[in-house]
Amino acid sequence: MIQYFHSRQPFALECGAVLPELTIAYHTYGTLNAGADNVVWVCHALTADSDVDAWWPHTVAGGAVLGPRGGVVGVV
Repeated sequence: MIQYFHSRQPFALECGAVLPELTIAYHTYGTLNAGADNVVWVCHALTADSDVDAWWPHTVAGGAVLGPRGGVVGVV
């Protein structure tokens, strides 16, 4: 499921520039537990696409390498 994180605070970049605000799209697969300690984050900066099936088909699925077996996979 695609979700969005939005911050209205300025975001400083490594180059010194500052974004006035920031929105990040991400997909989640699986269920978060009460302790919120069953998460694996995947970031694929080369695509700017949070849909893992678009660039690594069948990677996040039941029985797959990053399958959400009792956890959550977040893809940014």
